This record gives sequence, C-alpha cells and structure tokens, in this order.
Amino acid sequence: MFASRRNRFAYYLCSKCKSPYYGGEARCGDAGDVRFNPDDLVCTNCMPHSADAECPKHGRDFITYKCQFCCAEALFFCFGTTHFCDKCHSNPGMVMDMKTRGGLPHCPAGPLGKQLTGKCELKTKHPEPGEEFVLGCSICRDAGHF
Repeated sequence: MFASRRNRFAYYLCSKCKSPYYGGEARCGDAGDVRFNPDDLVCTNCMPHSADAECPKHGRDFITYKCQFCCAEALFFCFGTTHFCDKCHSNPGMVMDMKTRGGLPHCPAGPLGKQLTGKCELKTKHPEPGEEFVLGCSICRDAGHF
C-alpha cells in the first residue's frame, strides 16, 4: 500500500539548483513515449517567470498557468516540464508533436490544435501557444484584484 502511494507522484531534480520538485503524477510519464531534454527540468523557483509565480498576498498556493498548447487555463502539470488543460492532457503526444513541428495554432487557440476566431478566453496578454506562462493568483483574479 505504501509503495503505490509512494509511486503515485513524479519528482525530478531541477537542472539549475539541483533541488527536487513535484512534476505531476507518475502515470502521465508512464502513459506514452515522451522524450525531453534533462536541461528542461526546472523547478518553479528557477523558471524565468518565477517572480510572476508568487502572489504577494497568497504566496504560491493559488498560482495558475496557461496551457502550453492553447489559450485555456492549465489543470495538469506533467513530465516535470509542462502545463496542460484537460483536453490537451487527454492527448499529450499529439499536442507535443504539433509543438515540435511548429504546427500549434495562434491565439486564440483551442485545445488539441484547434484554431479559434474571435477573442481569447483568457482575457489577458500572453505568449503564443508553445510557451509556459503564469496567469497569476486565482484568488486575486476571481476577486477582480488584477
């Protein structure tokens, strides 16, 4: 019983500071043939946007991210490197392959590579799909503080 609990989560060593960090559930890494560069394994504290990943009022507990592949809020963090919305998480190999080939849609982008028209549902300036991006504190955003 303890072994299954112990093996439920994936932890990685940060390539920059060498500290361990949570990188998603182990089953995500087991689900497909996902290859990554070990240098891409970077903890939240060492990410380029780490200053944005902390709310002065609520800390890091309620920070949300944009899905790396579309214009939706991420619900999953997998492989120690990647934030996914629910739909992109359902087919990670496809969206990661789209990113590698340079085939991701532009903003506004829907899940699973769908090009949308109109306004972006995130209602904030953000990089094009393919990059990690911090949306900020969900409590402050819900309260209209930014």
